[in-house]
Amino acid sequence: GFVAENHFDQCYYSGDFSNSILVSGTDSYMIVSDGVLSSGATINAGAYFSMQGCEYEGTFTVAANYPGRLNLRGNTAVVGVAANISIGANVNNFAIIGNDLAGGTITVAAGTSNNYSIVGNPNSTVTDGGTGATKTILNAGIGARIPGTILPTANNSYDIGNGTTDYRNAYFTQNVTIGRAGSITGQLN
Repeated sequence: GFVAENHFDQCYYSGDFSNSILVSGTDSYMIVSDGVLSSGATINAGAYFSMQGCEYEGTFTVAANYPGRLNLRGNTAVVGVAANISIGANVNNFAIIGNDLAGGTITVAAGTSNNYSIVGNPNSTVTDGGTGATKTILNAGIGARIPGTILPTANNSYDIGNGTTDYRNAYFTQNVTIGRAGSITGQLN
């Protein structure tokens, strides 16, 4: 089928509406860069959506079962207004990297979401309900809180999410598996 690829650079999306951007075309490729969104965005369908270097307020929402790839990098919340990112259940193949949400949240709904990265998003709280095994969540150490994971604190202790404090000298624990000709499985401490 026909694929429509659209690039929107340095656009200002403002007005009296619910979403600055609403994507519903199933074959669309949309790249938004260096723009301003006054009302968040909703991505219901599409093959690929990328937003980079934008300023926005409100909530960036990706519908459950979104079939495409998603890339959110280097975006910032409007000064003084917390912004949020909400990923619906069963969404795969996305990256949320380097976004300053000014105290907002990143939420991955409960479901089979897999193949994603949530890395280096300062001033955000991450809630991960995805059950997939192939994902990277590394917001620790930059002002973010990831419930249920080990996070460093000023005294080298770690809140492991159940009221217990662990005083090991590790920054984080990450399981590593390397496939192909051989296999190495272990932990980085």
